Amino acid sequence: MTAATDFQGAARVRTLPRTCVLFALDQERKAFRHNAGPDVRIATSGAGATNAARAASGIIAAYDDTRPTIVVCGFAGSLSPMLKPGNLIVATSVVDLSSGPDSPGQVRTPHSALVDAALKANNSGTAVHRGALVTANRVLITAHEKQEWRRMASAVAVDMETAAIAAVAESAGCPWVSVRAISDGAQTDLPLDFNELADPNGTVRPGKVALAALLRPWAIPGLMRLGKESATAGRNLASFLEFFLRNVPEIVE
Repeated sequence: MTAATDFQGAARVRTLPRTCVLFALDQERKAFRHNAGPDVRIATSGAGATNAARAASGIIAAYDDTRPTIVVCGFAGSLSPMLKPGNLIVATSVVDLSSGPDSPGQVRTPHSALVDAALKANNSGTAVHRGALVTANRVLITAHEKQEWRRMASAVAVDMETAAIAAVAESAGCPWVSVRAISDGAQTDLPLDFNELADPNGTVRPGKVALAALLRPWAIPGLMRLGKESATAGRNLASFLEFFLRNVPEIVE
């Protein structure tokens, strides 16, 4: 269920959750058991900027004279050798290149108190980094490509949704923060071109991946590695959220 359908028909009342956590994909949120209480809403948007903006708009439209805090979560690719798979990155700024590398890269800045709280919220021993995030218009596949985007955007990690969500949140006056778990390293090529396997909504179906692996058996070890590292990233992000989300409403009041 997407964020937009999560909120379809919701009453415009003050009792709606004050914090909304928005993942791109179900596989990113599956490790998170949501024990943060009734004042937190969890939703998924679908991959890419268009889906992300639509979902964020649907969430915020359910509110009347209050504004929820938006926590953008999920996986990210590392653009820096310092960020290893399983590490977390708290975005201190987000460069919007969701229309492509040749588009103007508007920079968006998250709520400073939320950033500070996120950097202090680690209770699991997972490495938590801070730095610029860039929102791209596609999955970055090769280490060379990641290096080029790092140089171009002066960013340490890449995703496909945060800038779009931030734009909607800022337009509505909603505080926001982005915390991502690193699923693939800066110096590692992805085993398949997931852009070619995605449907029009940006979703990569497991069946397509399995078929692609059968046709390219040399990619199987890389897929197994990516699956393991993504699972670790999901667990680390879930552990972080369980702790962080307990205090979010007080941070922005």
